[in-house]
Order: sequence, then structure tokens, then C-alpha cells
Amino acid sequence: MKNYILHNNNKIYYTTILSNRKSTCIQVKNNDIIIKTNKYTPKKYIDSFLLKNINKILTILDSQKNNIYKQGSIIKIFGKDFMLNILDDKINYPYIKNNTFNIYIDKNESNAQEQIEKILDNYYLSILKPYALQSFEIFKNKTGLNPNKISFKKMKTRWGSCSSNKNISINILLAKYDKSIIDYVILHELCHLKEMNHSYKFWHLVEKYMQNYKQIKKLLNNY
Repeated sequence: MKNYILHNNNKIYYTTILSNRKSTCIQVKNNDIIIKTNKYTPKKYIDSFLLKNINKILTILDSQKNNIYKQGSIIKIFGKDFMLNILDDKINYPYIKNNTFNIYIDKNESNAQEQIEKILDNYYLSILKPYALQSFEIFKNKTGLNPNKISFKKMKTRWGSCSSNKNISINILLAKYDKSIIDYVILHELCHLKEMNHSYKFWHLVEKYMQNYKQIKKLLNNY
């Protein structure tokens, strides 16, 4: 749910994710402000909470805007760091060599950032999909839970989603992180096929198949 607050006569938009959680927290990801709070929390309280932390939020947003891709930038792949190497020689595909992620972009074009982002997104999809599908099979066999459809796409505010039609979507940007985190998100969404909420029953089901899920969840929330 998109809302906004006014700060110095400027509209600052944020996304609200409502659940049964007891506390309210703020996350800033991909230049988006995300508020996670209880479904009964008044908007007035959320707005006040945001304004109280607005200086910190704006500082994080500024740092993210300045986090552009350039020669030598760090690219994360399955939890490991690789240095971005932009080549002059044209190649048809990115490749990894000596801890560098090598790509070619057309430097005559003005949209270098868009070119790099598109290459990365395609690469993330190409490595995430086969691993994730294998992980789905493992957890499907363990849990007996089967989605109607599995899809992969880039999402701004979620690592995964499960619809009432039993369709699961996985964020391709998970390819940045350790495979244990990917496994957790897959199990998390599968468990929503049985419990479409974050109740005690839901978390009990997750823990049944991943006893250390709390540690992994904490790692994911810290990214």
C-alpha cells in the first residue's frame, strides 16, 4: 500500500506492509521506504514514526542513489563479492574470472547504468532459476506442498510472494545472497500454501523443516 508524508513541503512516498507483527520497523531498499507494522496500526502513528526517523531515512536514500555501477564496483553473487570489470572488447555474455564479473556495455550510449542493470538482472535470473527450482523440489518432497505455478521476477519490496491461487513468485535479486537464504525464502512461500498469514502455526511449520530459520531470517533482514 503506497502512502506519503510531507517533509519540508515535499512528498515522501512509502510502502506499508501490514501483518500480525507487534512492532513497527522501517527498511530502505532500492530507494524505496518500506514500513512493516501491525495491520491495526493507525496511519497517524506510522506518519509520526517516519517523521521521527526522517533524517536517518534521507541519509540512507542519498547513499543508495549514489551507489551506481562503475568499474571496480562490488557485485554480489550467491553471497560472494566480485569486482565489476567493464570490458572494451565486445562479448555476448557476462563471465566470471579471477573474482571479477566481466561484462561489455556500449560506452557510446548514455544509458550505461541501465545497460549494466539489465545484464545483471538477466544473469541473476539465469543462475537463480535452476538452483531455486531444485530447491523447490526438495522442499516440495519434504512438505508435500505444491504450488500451481512458480515464476521469477524482479521485485522492489518482497523477496517472494504467494497468491491465493497458490502461485509463487521469487525475486531474482535473491541470487545476490547465500543459498541458505534462497532456501529459506522458498520454504517460507511454500508454507504460505497452507498458512496464508504469519501466525504461530505458520512459523511452527517453517521451523519444522528449517530449525535455524530465525538466524537465516535475521541475515536476510540485515541486507
